[in-house]
Amino acid sequence: MTVITATFNSSRTLRRTIESVLMQDFENFEYLVVGDGCTDDSETVVESFMDPRVQWHNLLLNSGSQGAPNNHGLRLARGELIAHIGHDDLWFPWHLSTLVGAFDSRDVDWLQSMVASVTPDGLEEIQSGSPDGFSYHSSGSTPSSWLYRRCEPRFSTSENVWLAPDFDFQTHYARQGWRMEVVQELTVVKFPSASWRLYARRDNFPQDEVLEQLQDRAVDVQRRYLSEAAARYFQMRHGIQPVLPWLRKQFRRRVLLWVMNNRWDFPWMAKLFGRQFRRWNRAARQARGLSSSSKP
Repeated sequence: MTVITATFNSSRTLRRTIESVLMQDFENFEYLVVGDGCTDDSETVVESFMDPRVQWHNLLLNSGSQGAPNNHGLRLARGELIAHIGHDDLWFPWHLSTLVGAFDSRDVDWLQSMVASVTPDGLEEIQSGSPDGFSYHSSGSTPSSWLYRRCEPRFSTSENVWLAPDFDFQTHYARQGWRMEVVQELTVVKFPSASWRLYARRDNFPQDEVLEQLQDRAVDVQRRYLSEAAARYFQMRHGIQPVLPWLRKQFRRRVLLWVMNNRWDFPWMAKLFGRQFRRWNRAARQARGLSSSSKP
């Protein structure tokens, strides 16, 4: 198995991510950390672990997205199964063993687990939707939850592509007929970088506290996130919490999925969404603490 992390100048969060990978109860993997032209001390951080499974690779040029480093990792991968983890995400200790066990018992090409998305205000949502790319009720997925068969390195790198590279990658293989399923187990904690302005931070990274909790009492952390999600759902169903923001988010997702899943070509729509995506991407970069000239 090969684990891939695409990273750019985020060595503090990268250290915690690597620690969460190395504390897995499944240990038979190689771990490729691929920098997108990193200029900070990420290489020093990776080498400090002195673990032969962990390898550092750095692209000569910054591409500005996760596509190029992920493709490079896929070209180097020797494992038959591929997992990804973002440079600011964390895994529960049983993430790999859960997905590998499910892979061995199911006739599938792709699996994804459940993800707790955490913002400064607390738990934002539990992502657990269908990964098939054609289910309008899908809440999407994050690459940190994936496990799939090794394949061609085709993460999009063009600025003209209006879908995010991970969404485009998963959709491509869904349309190729890959058998995709969800493992109903919470195994990932995601920290949306725009919510935390991670690139602008110099200390007080949320990963520090959560990783310590995962090391000492991971089962309690999982139960807490699931309980919070269940309580919020109950409150929305009974009118205790406002439903409108959730409905707006679901509507946007369903429109995006409808456009994405349509088999016919709409050049004008792709052009329109391309402009909107680039505008959104610039705004997201500023929210994450990146300057307009720097690239993640």
